[in-house]
Amino acid sequence: MRLLKRLITIVLAVGCFSLSWPLSTPAAMVSPTPSPKPSASPTSSAPPLGQRIFNANCSACHIGGNNVILAEKNLHLDTLQKYEMDSIVAIKNQVIHGKNAMPAFSDNLTLEEIEAVARYVLSQAAQDWKDSSIDLQSLQMASSREKDREKPSTTGKTNAVGS
Repeated sequence: MRLLKRLITIVLAVGCFSLSWPLSTPAAMVSPTPSPKPSASPTSSAPPLGQRIFNANCSACHIGGNNVILAEKNLHLDTLQKYEMDSIVAIKNQVIHGKNAMPAFSDNLTLEEIEAVARYVLSQAAQDWKDSSIDLQSLQMASSREKDREKPSTTGKTNAVGS
């Protein structure tokens, strides 16, 4: 059963990864997706800010607290503790500056959003990501932003990141 859950997580992650960051644009692989701005009148059913930011920017690689790029560097509590990443400060630093395959998000997220996503990651890690869910609306927003970046402009050049 655990193997089946892990396989489903990987399949979902690969699917979400292809939705969020098209492989046709190498620069898109290292450029984070801008976060959705909170609406002026959030509804009571809207997910918390940290979850929305995570779903829109992090879940492509970290679905369910896993890591589809470097499996051993996941977001589960034992791993965060092993690498001394089990604090708000450490997670915020990683999100702001990036490290290895993870890009920096400081240009795309506000400090409030970075704080919220760090708190969300720690809260989910504490419950082994049992309460995590992908907000499909956030994923669709991220996917449509990527598609908009790749549309040809009037000059014939694409609007892809890095072009």
